[in-house]
Amino acid sequence: MVALHQTALGNDQILAGRYMAVRLGDGGSNGVAYDSREAAIADNTNNASRCGYFQIPLERIGPKEAFAILSYYRRAYDSGLREDPAHALMIPNSLTEGFQ
Repeated sequence: MVALHQTALGNDQILAGRYMAVRLGDGGSNGVAYDSREAAIADNTNNASRCGYFQIPLERIGPKEAFAILSYYRRAYDSGLREDPAHALMIPNSLTEGFQ
């Protein structure tokens, strides 16, 4: 889904900071690229805390990196994190180093 957004949006839109919502349960998405994290959360109010919201990256990510990011969000949710507009989950740059 990330690659689809990257292809459809192009570099200018990605650099503008578009976000996507990914369901923690199955890794799927509603296919919408949001202008902000807050807009993504607002559009997913019925499922807001069961989604991970992240900025669409300019560089391509492979299946292993996508799995690492989704796993990170799932562990945070299992530890009590509930997404809201005021608090964003920060993904460390080193997260996918073990998946290379």
